Amino acid sequence: MKIKLSWIPFIPVAVLSVVLRVYQLLFVENGVDTGFLSSGMMWVVYTCMVAVLFFVLLLMCMADKKTPCKYRPKTNLLAGLFGLMAAGCIIFNEGMVLGEILSPGVTGGINITVSSFVDVLFGTLGGIAILVMAVSSFSGRNFARSMGVFSVSAPLWCCIKLVTTFISYTKQSIHAFDMTDLFYMAFLTLAVFNAAIIYQGIECKNPVKGLFLYGMPGIVVVTVYAVADAINQMEKNGSYDIMGSLDTISFLLIGMYVLFMMIEITLNVREDAETETRPVSLIQTDDVLVDEVAQADSVKSGNSHIDITDVEEEVNKDLDGVDNVLDAIQYDEENPEKYAPTSEKYFERKDVKSDLDDLEDLDNDEELSKSMKDIDDIISWIEEDSNK
Repeated sequence: MKIKLSWIPFIPVAVLSVVLRVYQLLFVENGVDTGFLSSGMMWVVYTCMVAVLFFVLLLMCMADKKTPCKYRPKTNLLAGLFGLMAAGCIIFNEGMVLGEILSPGVTGGINITVSSFVDVLFGTLGGIAILVMAVSSFSGRNFARSMGVFSVSAPLWCCIKLVTTFISYTKQSIHAFDMTDLFYMAFLTLAVFNAAIIYQGIECKNPVKGLFLYGMPGIVVVTVYAVADAINQMEKNGSYDIMGSLDTISFLLIGMYVLFMMIEITLNVREDAETETRPVSLIQTDDVLVDEVAQADSVKSGNSHIDITDVEEEVNKDLDGVDNVLDAIQYDEENPEKYAPTSEKYFERKDVKSDLDDLEDLDNDEELSKSMKDIDDIISWIEEDSNK
């Protein structure tokens, strides 16, 4: 399965992107090294690497015809751990936002807006959905399948976060912020959506390949963004503001959850493909068990080939049977016992079977005895006629 080869471009792109971005922040932008590449050129190289990664993954997904559309999640402790941490971080962050909304402002009233209410509502629901998926990874039992439509609340929260972040950026200068967080939000929104479909077992266009296609670029971008954000905060403030970076940390944890889920699928997808695409059913007919899979294999391998000569033999046997029936009818019609003794045909009769087999072997004694029998038959017929 070609989707497993996606790790080959993903690993070097992820490592080089982080190294390039860290080198840019620590050396290039601080003026320590200006002879390698300019800061703008490093942005171009970083963007091109992510774009090439996505394009290569897209080609692999299009060429891959063997990866199954469904996957049964198994026990995955690391994925469950990062899922629990992501759910806890999201719910805790939304609780803080709710506390700020309900706290009295300068005027003494509640400071609530539509965007903040929607963010808190879907953030809480999304955190619960991710929590259920994480528990499923811990236990190996698919509890998330019972959520139904509720499972889409997690990607829906990611989408709402993407929209609200984009709106906030439109109100400020585009050079004031690193806007690559919009890209990892978009990628991880689609990755979480495909993960939810996998847990639900819905038949649609391959969600397993979709998880790899959107999850890998999302992991690269969110990791680079989180590392760059931490370096910037350490340089400006001398410390890292965890409470103010809960959104970034939440998406980073979601990326790690998707990462370990992809590792699990890579290790187990072949086993699931074989069990789902090769069902074995036994049919019992006249105390004989017939394996349908064995029959299909024998047909494909040519074991059930029928020779033309076999057909001709069967047809010849049937024709021989018809000939025997016709001979019997003809013999029955020409049976001498059914002729009237006074008829000309009676004296000219022929025994069909005798003519075919033993006509040349009859001797004079047999002819004489046959003639005497004919005379006796005539006499007996005359007597019966006279009595009538």
